[in-house]
Amino acid sequence: MNEKLGQDWGDVDVLAWKPGNHEILAIECKDLKDPKTPNEIAEQLNRFSGQVLLNGKSDDLLKHVDRCDFLRKRSRRIAQTIRLGGCDINIRTVVCFSNPVPMQYVEKRFPNVSFVTIGNLKKIS
Repeated sequence: MNEKLGQDWGDVDVLAWKPGNHEILAIECKDLKDPKTPNEIAEQLNRFSGQVLLNGKSDDLLKHVDRCDFLRKRSRRIAQTIRLGGCDINIRTVVCFSNPVPMQYVEKRFPNVSFVTIGNLKKIS
């Protein structure tokens, strides 16, 4: 059964889980250049601040957080789709970067989001 979504939520880059585990990782993958100046650091922090921008659109982090909230509202359906039955699942919001980024140092502002580098991805599961 296809349902009309009402808006384009975008794509989840990776939906990952271990067999027998009811925690699902909804991962947004980003390959950002290493910031070299304070301005570049501020620019990256602004792109991932979890806020609505002046133009009325969500920034990159808020888009993924909203997408994950949308998935949580349909968690039973997702569990059935990935053959976990009708069990309760926990959908975890993850943003994975290719290199260390400034957002990792302010992640306490986002207690429901895990910011990781590709090298540390195994540590969150």
